[in-house]
Amino acid sequence: MKVQEVKYISDYIISIKFDDGVNGTIELKDLVKITQYSERSLQLIFKKRFNLSPIQYIERERLLKSKEMLSKNPSLKVSEVALHVGLNLLGRFSINFKKFFGYSPSQSHQKHPEVKEN
Repeated sequence: MKVQEVKYISDYIISIKFDDGVNGTIELKDLVKITQYSERSLQLIFKKRFNLSPIQYIERERLLKSKEMLSKNPSLKVSEVALHVGLNLLGRFSINFKKFFGYSPSQSHQKHPEVKEN
């Protein structure tokens, strides 16, 4: 897979409109469909390019979007944001958010300049 193709896939994931009715939902099968690569090929490509599986990459992008939303809109509830970006398991969302950023989603309304990138 060429660098341009990998960029296309990552741009596709990032560009998902989280308010266009799909709730930011994207799964590996969606990537298989748009790229016409097998799941295994995509896994190898993402591991090589991002050191993440496609699912981990999608999860990371969702967490980054949720952090952005919570930081910019203090009136939003954590549960609303989680559902909005396609993270439907709220307990898991909170755990993963804290593991990734080092603080809970409810603390995002405060300024937190440091982002722990995996």
